Formats: sequence, C-alpha cells, structure tokens
Amino acid sequence: MREDSALAVPASKEGRYLGSRFTIRVVENNPEQDRRTLYMVEPVHGELHIFSGKVVGAVKAANMVLKRVSADG
Repeated sequence: MREDSALAVPASKEGRYLGSRFTIRVVENNPEQDRRTLYMVEPVHGELHIFSGKVVGAVKAANMVLKRVSADG
C-alpha cells in the first residue's frame, strides 16, 4: 500500500500507520428530509465527479456510473 501511495505522494514512503478511526452514525430512513445527497456531474465528457454523503449511496452511485458509461457504448 505504501508503494502505491508513493506513486502519487512520494513523501508517503516515510509515513507510519498510526491506526484507523471509524464513525457510525445512525439516522432514521427519511429520504424526503435527509440532505446527505448523492451528487454526480460530468464537467468534461468522460470525466465523472461523484460525491456521496452516505456510504449506502455507493451502490446507487455505481449504478449511475454504469448507466452513464453504458450510454457511450
């Protein structure tokens, strides 16, 4: 993993793993009032920018990308 990250950030070769942190936030399922959106834009043809405010949006985002990529044939 360190070697891969060093391709983009050479200084990461000197990094040390200090641990991981995870946060679990439980909220009611209320799509009408939940403002943590899934947002996808294509500023340039073939370049997709995706922002998802929820982990559970990953499957929906993947389906959106699949639909968009499939449209190009």
